[in-house]
Amino acid sequence: MTPAPESQLLEYTPDDVRMAVDPELLEVFRQEAEGHLQAIRSNLPALCQGGSEVVQIVRRAAHTLKGSAAMVGFKALTRLAHRMEDLLDRIHDGLVVSPEMIDLLNASADRLDDLAGGKEDAAILNALYARYAVLLGADDAAPSPQQRRDAEDRSARPESESSASRSAREAFVRTPLHRLDALMRLVSELTVVRTALEQRLTGDQAMGQLDDETEDLLTYQARVVSELHDRLMHIRLVPFGTLAARLRRTVRQVAELSGKPVELTLEGEAVEVDKAALEDMAEPLMHLLRNAVDHGIESGERRRERGKPEQGRIAVRAAHEGDQVVLRVSDDGRGVDAEAVRTKAVERGYASAEAAAHLTEPELFALLFQPGFSTARAISETSGRGVGLDVVRACVERRKGSATLTSRPGEGTTFVLRLPMTVAVTQALLVRACGQTFALPAASVVRVARLGVDAVETPDGEIQIGEGTYSCILLGEALRLRPRGGAETGRPAVLLIDTGEGRAAVLVDDVQGGREIVVKNLGTHLQKVHGVSGATLTGDGAVVLILNPAECLTTPPRPPSRATAVRPARALSVLVVDDSASMRKAMRNLIERMGWAAREAHDGRDGLELLSAGPSPDLMLVDVDMPRMNGFELLAAVKGSEKHRHVPVVMVTSRAGASDRSKAEQLGAAGYVVKPFHDEDLLAAIHRASAPARG
Repeated sequence: MTPAPESQLLEYTPDDVRMAVDPELLEVFRQEAEGHLQAIRSNLPALCQGGSEVVQIVRRAAHTLKGSAAMVGFKALTRLAHRMEDLLDRIHDGLVVSPEMIDLLNASADRLDDLAGGKEDAAILNALYARYAVLLGADDAAPSPQQRRDAEDRSARPESESSASRSAREAFVRTPLHRLDALMRLVSELTVVRTALEQRLTGDQAMGQLDDETEDLLTYQARVVSELHDRLMHIRLVPFGTLAARLRRTVRQVAELSGKPVELTLEGEAVEVDKAALEDMAEPLMHLLRNAVDHGIESGERRRERGKPEQGRIAVRAAHEGDQVVLRVSDDGRGVDAEAVRTKAVERGYASAEAAAHLTEPELFALLFQPGFSTARAISETSGRGVGLDVVRACVERRKGSATLTSRPGEGTTFVLRLPMTVAVTQALLVRACGQTFALPAASVVRVARLGVDAVETPDGEIQIGEGTYSCILLGEALRLRPRGGAETGRPAVLLIDTGEGRAAVLVDDVQGGREIVVKNLGTHLQKVHGVSGATLTGDGAVVLILNPAECLTTPPRPPSRATAVRPARALSVLVVDDSASMRKAMRNLIERMGWAAREAHDGRDGLELLSAGPSPDLMLVDVDMPRMNGFELLAAVKGSEKHRHVPVVMVTSRAGASDRSKAEQLGAAGYVVKPFHDEDLLAAIHRASAPARG
């Protein structure tokens, strides 16, 4: 390839110098960067052997590192990672990998490591950019002569590590979280053993076989184990303010791009949150802030017309409420247009016009968390692509939390993210309902009473406790349990539960008392069980489910299922083309559950042969990355065929990039679904794509 002219080379400039960074934030970034660089280095040797999966792994690591570096302020690192991503994109699109490319990527990874450590060398960076320009061509304008002279002066200075970098490394002990988790598991086992020992000794005490010294030792052991647990948990906690720099930078960057004056206020920076949970929430919070600036805050002129201060206001608040960490993101912008959401719900096939007219405001706002749902009139660099709020919801739900939205037209919008506190050992109240024992976090129980003694049932079905009147919920009904024979007799117990957003009276058959329990994860298969946040083991080995009060008491409004909103009047025939046997099986099962017919093809060539040999299907579901003939090639062949061009094709792929979506649209795809997908999302795409064929 012909080298680009010298004037077009993308060079290192003084503007690339990173900004001052908080030492603790710098340490967080450095640990993250180390993991991404390890993924890049370990997979680069396999690039020569081909394979889209390896390219995807390296691309993803470079892309994530680029985004994190931009948030922290490492401009040179961001630009170099971006050039790596450009080359990896070309390789992914079919560019033959050469040893020169592998060498360049390795050299870039080494320089990224140096940049993350605070070392910068303009000469080396400019040499790397020149090599990228030879391979890819230069895409950026050349720096000014003054910038070149400044860069040359800077390159003459000796490499040095910043004082902030040194102080950050010296001030922290870098311990992987999995080591702390291992210690927590041991503490949990100690607690289980201690509980079993307590039950055994309690039985001995009833018989007179237990002395005072043994009882004192048991009490002392309980105190030591409890303190050990608390101290280990405290090691995992970091102040919410750790994210402050990233959040402020996000608002500042988007505000500059949109030309809107915006002020960000942070409250509760000292609130301590589990480190892993906070990192999981970083990207969702930044997305909400980008949305607030781009969608929520009006232009300065528009705000003046409405009698508002020209500068928009956004607030992020963190607080502990009971056993939850609550994050609130609010703005004083235009609010959400409920009617626009209602119109979009009909257009996207979430509901018929008649059903949409009866949707309440909470039900409408819940649609905004659905994949691909956006009311933006235009796509910008920061939003409007229909990607984001579904990711926010997924991140929160993975931690058994909840995400809700409230809005008032012309006044603003508030997102509330509720996350359960991350604990391994906690205090709980054991209760019975429908013959089963459950554990409720003690922090959520305000009061325990007996119906007819401390609590009175009102004629309209509510419960009066003291001077307050509360809605009544039967725990067995809330959990959809069937009553069992031999239920407990006597007066039902009433628990006054505080969910953080309200209170309710919960009726249970009996209360077995408080106990310190060990919280066990349900695993991926049971992660989405409604009303359940985990499980614990009693001293005798029995498994007891730990309830999530917020889910038990308040079923979140769910939008109408897109699987049934516009169900076809006749059965469809669907051709599934995917090189993954498990993915083909999953899609076939879903199709057949809908009463439709499915055929399978293991790659693009096989799919084309099936089309030629038999009748045309009503619809095709096609993967992109497949051997022999990929999905784009198959799509082009189908649309170029006089016999099959009418068949709608929905691409089902792990490629989430805008360029891939655009290519699919240009080739004539009727839909685009990104793996992993929710069943209702794939079904909605099928409904939309097959609508013309159904007339």
